[in-house]
Amino acid sequence: MALTAILLCEQFICPVCLDLLKDPVAIACGHSYCMSCITDCWDQEDQKRVYSCPQCRQTFSPRPSISKNTMLAEVVEKLKKTKLKAAVPAPPGDVECDICTGRKHKAVKSCLVCLESYCQTHFERHQEFRSGKRHKVIDATERLDQEKTAVSRAEGQMERLEQEIEDLKSKSLKFENLDRLDRYQLTLDPNTAHKCLSLSEGNRVVTCTGTVQPYPDHPDRFDYYPQVLCTECVGSVYGVGISVSYKSISRKGSGYECFFGFNDQSWSLSCSPSSFSFWHNNKQTKLPVPSSCSRIGVYVDHSAGTLCFYSVSDTTSLIHTVQTTFTQPLYPGFNVYGRQSSAKLLEVKCRDFTRCTAVCQL
Repeated sequence: MALTAILLCEQFICPVCLDLLKDPVAIACGHSYCMSCITDCWDQEDQKRVYSCPQCRQTFSPRPSISKNTMLAEVVEKLKKTKLKAAVPAPPGDVECDICTGRKHKAVKSCLVCLESYCQTHFERHQEFRSGKRHKVIDATERLDQEKTAVSRAEGQMERLEQEIEDLKSKSLKFENLDRLDRYQLTLDPNTAHKCLSLSEGNRVVTCTGTVQPYPDHPDRFDYYPQVLCTECVGSVYGVGISVSYKSISRKGSGYECFFGFNDQSWSLSCSPSSFSFWHNNKQTKLPVPSSCSRIGVYVDHSAGTLCFYSVSDTTSLIHTVQTTFTQPLYPGFNVYGRQSSAKLLEVKCRDFTRCTAVCQL
């Protein structure tokens, strides 16, 4: 008796929604559908002006007119009253059947091709109507677990992206602020210049001449490495040029304690046509070579411990950023190697003596 009821029930299932017929209509080929289901199917075929049966694919033109089959509707209503016991309603947290109308029943299987979950009744109909087709079916609980995992993974990715966006906004704001700084004059300190370095243009250009300059001996002078510091330290909070250094850096001898970037007293961007690298405390960070880079800028926020090197042309592009803690005033410095190599201070801007930037030409 139960089997007979099930087989009888299957005769009144809409092939589109896989549920009992609602406002049933029979089309010319003999197949029956819910009025709303066949209407939606044919609405999608309006542009072609050729209409087909979703089951047997028989075509019709022009569009057939349809009306509710009252006799079939009465049979369906009687069948609803004599149907087998309904499936178990889905409790909170369980996967619901995507086909059930009204109160949703608990899904037992999910189809990864149709992307729908089915209660036992609708799953049996799915298997019948999709027989011969390779549809991958899994337990509905597996699908729920997979969805939860996917949601968790997506939420984690969103959090990381949001943090990256905030970091980029912060960096962008720093560079926007550079255009709102006031000008400030810097000069190179002749008392610190190595004797092979020539200063010119009011001590704003340094050139490695390869010949000894007539500088007097001075305790602040670098006597081994061809380096020079600037005279000024504005509020002890800015950097300029290729290197920034504490004033306490050693000056005498060939030890690393005197060489910009090779000790904990200084930070240095080493530039050549073929390579860029950042040095601090004798540790190297290799960097990509900027295209057409002849001007280097340095931005320092002393209180925030931020040091930024960037290339300057028609646009400003970041080369390297350092986040640290500065414990002393910072002074601009240059390493100038190779005969006729030079560096020129172009412009320095400061705001409130707390954040500054400087640009030099190589």
